[in-house]
Amino acid sequence: MGVVMDRIRRWAAFSALLALPMGLGCAGFWNTTPTSTGTTPTNTGNFAYATSSYSSSSTTAYTLTGFSVGTGTLTRLSGFPLTLPFAPTATAINPANTYLYVGGTGGIRGYVISSTGGLKQITNGSNPALATANVVSMDISPDGKWLFGLDIDIDGVTIDEFQIQSGGVLSSVTGASYTVSNGQPVVPSSIRVSQNAKSLYVAAALGTGGDLLYVLDTSTGALTLANRVTPTTISSADQAVAFDSSGATLYVARSGTDAGLIPYAIGTGSTLTAVSGAPYAAGSGPSLTIGPPPYTVSPGPSSIELDATGIVRRRNARSFVRLV
Repeated sequence: MGVVMDRIRRWAAFSALLALPMGLGCAGFWNTTPTSTGTTPTNTGNFAYATSSYSSSSTTAYTLTGFSVGTGTLTRLSGFPLTLPFAPTATAINPANTYLYVGGTGGIRGYVISSTGGLKQITNGSNPALATANVVSMDISPDGKWLFGLDIDIDGVTIDEFQIQSGGVLSSVTGASYTVSNGQPVVPSSIRVSQNAKSLYVAAALGTGGDLLYVLDTSTGALTLANRVTPTTISSADQAVAFDSSGATLYVARSGTDAGLIPYAIGTGSTLTAVSGAPYAAGSGPSLTIGPPPYTVSPGPSSIELDATGIVRRRNARSFVRLV
């Protein structure tokens, strides 16, 4: 079931990309660049970047496009779109808003973001790819030092970890790996880093394999497995995770049985306690059949984001909505 769910999720995202070339509501969703503070130089412009995929009987194209964000408007920036050599599946922007990373099948590419929103590719010597990976999700620690990628591995799960060097170059670090021991299928789908400097965690969603919670040591980048969430049945799949701004709550988006949004309070010793009343409904309706080949998508959310005020945003395979 885990492999099938992985194919379902990726096909649903790809289908949405075909219909909405700017990436709205699918893999490669908007990454805005909010202003950050501190001594590190930052970009303060308001830009959005979207990846897209197009396929016809004779052509397959992958692109990256940048936009300036106005009041209720998006204006495509000059010089876009850029052509990508692989199908994009994940994006991440560092807290200083100076580097954009795009990951996909086979590699990760990096770009320097200019003050006008333009992109200049980062190279590692003569190699245009900064790393070899097959990431489905990426995130960056709040200090901007560590990039984490959740890698496709049907035998378990691999967390690719890279130290972000001067100029945005990535240096590989020994990452974490975890194999589910109770026979549950593992489908890597989402990785997030807590953005609170006092409570630093890395969480990974693994479909029917549940979720993993790691403690992050920012001085070394080391991850220590602290806790794990297991879905109640094999017909439940945890598709995405997110932290609140205080790092005190982990949100899980679950599809299938017991579908909905589940907040877990993070307690002393990294204990996880589901908030009373969870799961909270976050998407409903009949199962969808997509293909080819035909697959069935269970109802429920497949992605989740929190804005700066703590409002939860989720996406299913067909739409992006705001929960109030």
